[in-house]
Amino acid sequence: MFALICETQLSSMKKILFVICCAMMVLMTNYLQSFSIEVYYYSNFDRSRQFKCVPAKGCSIEGIEQHYFNSIEPKEDRDNTVYRLFMIKPWMFWKWGEYLTSPYYNCPYLK
Repeated sequence: MFALICETQLSSMKKILFVICCAMMVLMTNYLQSFSIEVYYYSNFDRSRQFKCVPAKGCSIEGIEQHYFNSIEPKEDRDNTVYRLFMIKPWMFWKWGEYLTSPYYNCPYLK
């Protein structure tokens, strides 16, 4: 009887340890990604013009929009919206404030 109790406790401890290890791996991989340099990609609707923005090098979304609108000839039938080509990653919970306030995420998403 004692062996049966110890065996069930051991198996439940293994499950708890497995869940904790998986959670730690997810958190650590997401945390290590936060030290990489962010690169944001933008485009117009038909992808005839694409832009890369690296904030660490002083690039801003306002500069991209200004460059985009100054470099094209204005046409009435053209969609002049700048779209982002990168997804928001909701599992990176420490970036939620940035997702809501940063101008890099205000553009509509284009698959």
